[in-house]
Amino acid sequence: MPRSNPLVILAVATLLLAPTPTQDGASPGHDWREDARTLEFLNARVASRHAEGDRSVAAAAWTLLSYTARGSTMRSGRHRSHVKELTKWLRGIQIDGGKLAPGKQPCQRLDQVVGTLALAEVTLLSHYTLLKPTVSNASRATLDALTDAGAAPPTAAEVALLLVLAYTLDYGKLEHGAACRELALAARARLPAPKSPRDRAAHCLIALLLEEPVPKALTVQRIWPKNPMADPLHTWLAVQALARTDRPTFAACAKDFEKLAAMCTPAGEDRGSWPATMEFDAVTATAALAAALGLAACDPLGK
Repeated sequence: MPRSNPLVILAVATLLLAPTPTQDGASPGHDWREDARTLEFLNARVASRHAEGDRSVAAAAWTLLSYTARGSTMRSGRHRSHVKELTKWLRGIQIDGGKLAPGKQPCQRLDQVVGTLALAEVTLLSHYTLLKPTVSNASRATLDALTDAGAAPPTAAEVALLLVLAYTLDYGKLEHGAACRELALAARARLPAPKSPRDRAAHCLIALLLEEPVPKALTVQRIWPKNPMADPLHTWLAVQALARTDRPTFAACAKDFEKLAAMCTPAGEDRGSWPATMEFDAVTATAALAAALGLAACDPLGK
């Protein structure tokens, strides 16, 4: 394992990154205009009990990450009740020792990784020890899915997410952190050269997580999305990488957060959302972009 760089730990485990709620429930720091509208959309479309029948693992997981990035846990925060609802739901759909499977149908492999990361963050930030077996089972199922002999090898994005999960598990003293890191390192060694923007962002983040020199072609400035709405996962990976750079780089990229906020639907029943794109439906795209903006809003590099 690379040495324990405090910046890496802070950026991976949002325990210290997340903004501290004030007495009126508001959070200090960045407050982009889309926040209230977007979170209202996610509250209604994902976190509400009325949405349970249409809820997906991906939407629930990204929504949880958007709440934890804004300081909410199972014990405190403006979205405490929604965190509890989504965590309970993810826990309740586990089958076969940890697979996340709504309607008994296992979710996509990438969604299993993101769902496990969300459960790990909630457990860590909430100091909720009763969830440790849930996270352990989900982590084991994630490792099994990524090493399935009949499946495609892990993608660069999955390797980056697995490394983030490994650090979160280790920081929270949860099981399987070492195994996740070992698998990520082995899979990283077999990754092809990055071709897509998402792959380049993942390779940049992997290098930063491992505290390795980042190739000039893969610096944060080079991998930063031209259109942050085009691929929510690319944007989330890029923001994770941005959190590990420096203030000038952060400031240069931060102007795009306002642009992204301006791109959300301004009115109507989809007010506060972003449209479907790539493999993301509109709800999941909105949740993933909200998670990216929430991490950026923490101002991880300090003022």
